[in-house]
Amino acid sequence: MKKIIAILMGLIIISGFVLAEQRLREISLAQRPVEMLVIKNCKLIDGTGKRPRNGKTVVIQGGRFSIISPDSQANLPENAQVIEAGSRAVVPGLIDAHFHMGYPDSREHPFELNEALCAFRAEYFLFKHLMGGITTVMNAGAYKNVGFMAKKAFVEGLLIGSRPIIVEDRISATGGHKVSRFPMAYEADGPDEWRKAVRTQIKKSEKAGVKMAVGTDAIYEVKQRDPGLSFDEVERFVKNGDSPLEAISAATKIGAEVLGVAGKLGQLNKTK
Repeated sequence: MKKIIAILMGLIIISGFVLAEQRLREISLAQRPVEMLVIKNCKLIDGTGKRPRNGKTVVIQGGRFSIISPDSQANLPENAQVIEAGSRAVVPGLIDAHFHMGYPDSREHPFELNEALCAFRAEYFLFKHLMGGITTVMNAGAYKNVGFMAKKAFVEGLLIGSRPIIVEDRISATGGHKVSRFPMAYEADGPDEWRKAVRTQIKKSEKAGVKMAVGTDAIYEVKQRDPGLSFDEVERFVKNGDSPLEAISAATKIGAEVLGVAGKLGQLNKTK
């Protein structure tokens, strides 16, 4: 009897491994980028603030927009996956220009910060944002080197999620912003130290400017509403006087400019 039970248990374990391997293979195939994607009959909002253009076909190849043309002039590539948009809008991936990938999303989980936990949080929130249409985030401060390692993992194809862009150290008064006990900020007190800290950061970033981009800066329970907060902020831009197209530009084109990736992201043009 014991021998039979042992054999059955062995079969169950083997079956579990087989099913797990099959599921991992399915996930891997699902995450593999489509070689060529065609979106036809769409309303194109290119992120530049220009008026929407109807009746457009967009070809995406290798993760980049390779062709944008009127539907009547579109030559659909062979073996491409085709999506009929039905006149729905196509916009660039949105950008959250103020994000904290390693912060918790509940006050029940205070700032328990260590590299491993923050890395798991980063993977979770970056994937969640990508699924919501937020394709790029600027991580405005992280614990130790977690942000930089998340970016490295993304570049190496080990992390499926929004593209992380990382900033240098933040600046905070001693004991301020609740970050002094964590290695996440450059502490400065008084005008002279702040000027020195700002100049140091400017030298690191090579250039400085003031632009208004969408950035949520969400933590604790508010973070549970992500990625919807980015869309809420776009609406606030409109309430504060921007036109809807200007608000979309703040979440796309201007977001890319703020992050130093203008010309690469944030617009629906060829190769972007």
